[in-house]
Amino acid sequence: MAKLCLFYKQSYISLKSLSGKRSTAEVKQLPTDDKEITSVTDIADTLAETFTEISSTFHYSETFQLHKARAERQTLKFNLITQKHITPLSQ
Repeated sequence: MAKLCLFYKQSYISLKSLSGKRSTAEVKQLPTDDKEITSVTDIADTLAETFTEISSTFHYSETFQLHKARAERQTLKFNLITQKHITPLSQ
């Protein structure tokens, strides 16, 4: 579990570096459990797979899955905004 958490932390740091936010460090490698990835394309693919797995509904608790299912069955109603309700941002 600790290795997995460390991998997620390293993935997050690498993602921040790849996006160019808060760091000028270039991502040259991404260590995983079984190997070290050095290709930018492979790093991006590994990060995408990792975040896909993390955000999977498989990780949701049963209680949350039931709540989510009920909430998604509800019909959403949107009020239409007419032009007179919109004020320019420059005022």
